[in-house]
This record gives sequence, structure tokens and C-alpha cells, in this order.
Amino acid sequence: MNTVTAKIAYPIRALLGEGSYWDLDNQRLLWVDILGHKIYVFDPKTQSNSGYDLGQDIGTLVMTESGLWAYADRDGIGIYNPRTGQKIHGAKPEEHNDHIRFNDGKCDARGTFWVGTMAYSCEQGAGTLYEFDGKGEVKTKIKNTTISNGLVWNDKSTKF
Repeated sequence: MNTVTAKIAYPIRALLGEGSYWDLDNQRLLWVDILGHKIYVFDPKTQSNSGYDLGQDIGTLVMTESGLWAYADRDGIGIYNPRTGQKIHGAKPEEHNDHIRFNDGKCDARGTFWVGTMAYSCEQGAGTLYEFDGKGEVKTKIKNTTISNGLVWNDKSTKF
């Protein structure tokens, strides 16, 4: 039997670290500190970890084809340019719900960004699963969720 020993790659005290995303092209790990308001980039080659403060809770991020980052923050989605620091705000379907935040999300095979919300209190049924397309349209897919987490699709993308 082989034994595997875990080793801390980078010591950091995140408030709520989640949303890991492997950037295959650049061989680095992107992740978020939800309550710390930051997107981080960990480069295993250099052992460096750079942080980008977005100014509010951030639930998840994905890489766009152009290398920008699509993210879900407290009340909606946006695009972030890590080279310039520019944020482009997108749809904000939870803008008036201070007790709700966006949590986890991923893109499906079509490149559509799916992201779910949850209550800060983890209230059962307070969340919603949304679909955001590349044209800025928002579709409510499932209401009365509690915490959308670990979104994945089957090989035909027919179920989520």
C-alpha cells in the first residue's frame, strides 16, 4: 500500500478559500477567498501566490477564451482583467438581496456560466441557480435551492 503525504504548497490564512480553477494554458491555480474579497493565482513553479481584491464577497471564477476572468460576486457576475485591474459589471439579479450571495459556479460545454446563490445564514431554500450566457442574458434555472456547490455535467451535457 502506497502512502501519500499532503504538503502545504503555500501557507495563507484565507477566510473562506474555495472555487479552485486550474488554468491549463498557464499551469497555475486560480482560487477565491470568498469573504476576503480576493481572487488568488498560485504558480506552483515559482511558489508565488498573487491576490486581486475585488472589493466584495466573491464566490467563484472561470477563465474566458480571451484570458479575462468571469466571476460571481455577492450580487451578480462580472469580468475582471488581471493585467489592468478593470472590472466590467454584468447582470446583478441579487442586487437587492443583502442576505444572499453567489457561491459556486462553472461553465458547461457550451461556455455558459452557471452560478448558484445561497443565504449567508445557509437558510434552506433561499438560493437560486442561474445561467448566464455570453450575451449577458440571465435565466433562472432552479429556485429554492440551499447551496449550489460542485457543479458538474455529464459527458453529453444533458443534465446538471
